[in-house]
Amino acid sequence: MECRNSPVTKTPPKDLPAIPGVTSPTSDEPPMQVSQSHLHSPEDKRAGGEESQFEMDI
Repeated sequence: MECRNSPVTKTPPKDLPAIPGVTSPTSDEPPMQVSQSHLHSPEDKRAGGEESQFEMDI
């Protein structure tokens, strides 16, 4: 069961299409910058007991 460590598993298939930015990294793209607004997004807050996850009509 050493298939994961095989060199064959680490090489891409030879019929794989070359799509810049998807299948191969592009060197002319600038590195992505992390915006400051993303660091304080509401998704990062821990769920507390005060706020409900969703609204239910009973």
